[in-house]
Amino acid sequence: MADAVCVSVPGPGLGERLCACVVPATGVPAPLLPDLTTHLLAHGLARHKLPEQLLVENGTWAPPARSAAALRPPAQFAA
Repeated sequence: MADAVCVSVPGPGLGERLCACVVPATGVPAPLLPDLTTHLLAHGLARHKLPEQLLVENGTWAPPARSAAALRPPAQFAA
Protein backbone atom coordinates (compact mmCIF):
# COMPACT_ATOMS: atom_id res chain seq x y z
CA MET A 1 0.00 0.00 0.00
CA ALA A 2 1.14 3.50 -0.77
CA ASP A 3 -1.28 4.84 1.84
CA ALA A 4 -4.32 3.80 3.84
CA VAL A 5 -6.78 5.09 6.39
CA CYS A 6 -9.88 3.62 8.03
CA VAL A 7 -12.97 5.77 8.46
CA SER A 8 -16.41 5.26 9.90
CA VAL A 9 -19.18 5.30 7.29
CA PRO A 10 -22.97 5.11 7.63
CA GLY A 11 -24.23 1.57 7.97
CA PRO A 12 -27.26 -0.47 8.97
CA GLY A 13 -27.93 -1.66 12.50
CA LEU A 14 -25.57 0.23 14.76
CA GLY A 15 -25.43 3.08 12.30
CA GLU A 16 -21.75 2.88 11.42
CA ARG A 17 -19.24 0.51 9.90
CA LEU A 18 -15.54 0.65 9.21
CA CYS A 19 -14.25 1.33 5.71
CA ALA A 20 -10.60 0.85 4.74
CA CYS A 21 -9.59 3.45 2.14
CA VAL A 22 -6.40 2.39 0.39
CA VAL A 23 -4.11 3.66 -2.34
CA PRO A 24 -2.14 0.72 -3.78
CA ALA A 25 1.55 1.17 -4.45
CA THR A 26 2.47 1.75 -8.09
CA GLY A 27 2.45 -1.51 -10.03
CA VAL A 28 0.83 -3.47 -7.20
CA PRO A 29 -2.68 -4.85 -7.70
CA ALA A 30 -5.39 -3.54 -5.42
CA PRO A 31 -6.32 -5.84 -2.54
CA LEU A 32 -9.70 -7.50 -2.22
CA LEU A 33 -11.57 -7.16 1.08
CA PRO A 34 -11.27 -10.89 1.95
CA ASP A 35 -7.50 -10.76 1.35
CA LEU A 36 -7.17 -7.63 3.49
CA THR A 37 -9.16 -9.10 6.38
CA THR A 38 -7.17 -12.36 6.22
CA HIS A 39 -3.95 -10.35 6.37
CA LEU A 40 -5.17 -8.25 9.31
CA LEU A 41 -6.34 -11.32 11.25
CA ALA A 42 -3.00 -13.04 10.65
CA HIS A 43 -1.26 -9.99 12.14
CA GLY A 44 -3.35 -10.05 15.31
CA LEU A 45 -6.15 -7.58 14.67
CA ALA A 46 -9.30 -8.46 16.60
CA ARG A 47 -12.19 -9.64 14.43
CA HIS A 48 -14.51 -6.87 15.67
CA LYS A 49 -12.01 -4.27 14.43
CA LEU A 50 -11.95 -5.49 10.82
CA PRO A 51 -13.16 -3.19 8.04
CA GLU A 52 -16.48 -4.20 6.50
CA GLN A 53 -15.96 -2.18 3.35
CA LEU A 54 -13.01 -1.40 1.09
CA LEU A 55 -12.53 1.70 -1.04
CA VAL A 56 -9.60 1.47 -3.46
CA GLU A 57 -8.43 4.74 -4.93
CA ASN A 58 -6.20 5.12 -7.97
CA GLY A 59 -4.45 8.22 -6.70
CA THR A 60 -7.19 10.78 -7.27
CA TRP A 61 -7.80 10.84 -3.51
CA ALA A 62 -5.10 10.22 -0.97
CA PRO A 63 -5.84 9.86 2.72
CA PRO A 64 -4.43 12.86 4.57
CA ALA A 65 -1.74 11.74 6.99
CA ARG A 66 -2.09 12.54 10.68
CA SER A 67 -4.71 15.24 10.43
CA ALA A 68 -8.26 15.78 11.58
CA ALA A 69 -9.33 15.58 7.94
CA ALA A 70 -8.43 11.87 8.01
CA LEU A 71 -11.37 11.38 10.34
CA ARG A 72 -13.85 12.54 7.70
CA PRO A 73 -15.01 9.96 5.16
CA PRO A 74 -14.42 10.56 1.45
CA ALA A 75 -17.13 12.37 -0.52
CA GLN A 76 -18.50 9.02 -1.78
CA PHE A 77 -19.93 8.48 1.71
CA ALA A 78 -21.29 11.93 2.46
CA ALA A 79 -24.83 11.83 3.79
